[in-house]
Amino acid sequence: MRTEDRENNVAEVLTAALAQGDPSGPILVVGERTGRVQRSLVAAGRDVCGWNRFARGDVAGTPEPPTSTFARIALRQPKSRLALKMTLNLLGSRLAPTGALTLAGANDEGIRSCGKTLEEVFEEVKMLDARRHCRVWEARVPRPGLRASADAWMEELEADSPLGRLRWWSYPGCFAHGRLDEGSCRLMHHLPETAEPIHALDFACGAGALSLALKQRCPQVTLDLTDADALAVRAAQRALPEARVWCRDGLRGLKGRTYDLIMSNPPLHDGVQADRRVLEGFLGKVRDHLKPEGVLLLVTERSVQISPRVQLKGVKSLEEGQGFRVWTGRR
Repeated sequence: MRTEDRENNVAEVLTAALAQGDPSGPILVVGERTGRVQRSLVAAGRDVCGWNRFARGDVAGTPEPPTSTFARIALRQPKSRLALKMTLNLLGSRLAPTGALTLAGANDEGIRSCGKTLEEVFEEVKMLDARRHCRVWEARVPRPGLRASADAWMEELEADSPLGRLRWWSYPGCFAHGRLDEGSCRLMHHLPETAEPIHALDFACGAGALSLALKQRCPQVTLDLTDADALAVRAAQRALPEARVWCRDGLRGLKGRTYDLIMSNPPLHDGVQADRRVLEGFLGKVRDHLKPEGVLLLVTERSVQISPRVQLKGVKSLEEGQGFRVWTGRR
């Protein structure tokens, strides 16, 4: 199923489920990607606000939901089971005693088995709807002992990399949570080594592993990092307190900034489906953010081709193997 069709289907069944609920009290809409659910509630005169962990367009994501109490919370299924469990803990602590949480997602994302995760966090769970290749669950009465802060889910990690031992932090739902991914390791082999000051951008930085490795090879580096995930940004800030880190969708917010080096291990999937939109947007604008003779280092899946799409000279593959390809180009 196409991403757009999936999101529209989920929004439709979630909107219908909310229309059948108690019309009183404030509603929190979480992670819904089309905006349709929140618009329909506003049109119906409901007291509604939203929370998005991930930046979309010009709106930055935020790491935690509002601290208010809500009569109903509408949740678009997160991409991983552990991220779902963390999110349910955070939201359960914001739910009014008589309130309900409504969870919706698509069948090919695993929504059919989410009832088990809901039962770990809530005492009352039932399925409300199943159509358009989607399901909607309702949960009430949060169980005692919720881990109600994102930092209660933070993990401190340490692992060997091609450039030495790295220490960083991560949260459920962050890219490569709990491990050092192979694509980043392949790119690390090609990071420059210099004692001269350089200015580098880590695009789609995740928890900051590439920047930590670059700092080992270039002690005089000035680092900027950007990621759409507000919790990845929080983790990267902790690992690299001297760096500038932004929660941004793509290269938004970096107008006028140029770099000696831009490195990235960009996302190539949206949940279960291949999605090249982040990569395409990045390739279309990366030249504008490189200084003259500035260098791009990029790792992708081996099947991905970037040469026809990026306006740089000397674009070539530095390495191919183990399912990945490392690219470089120069302005």
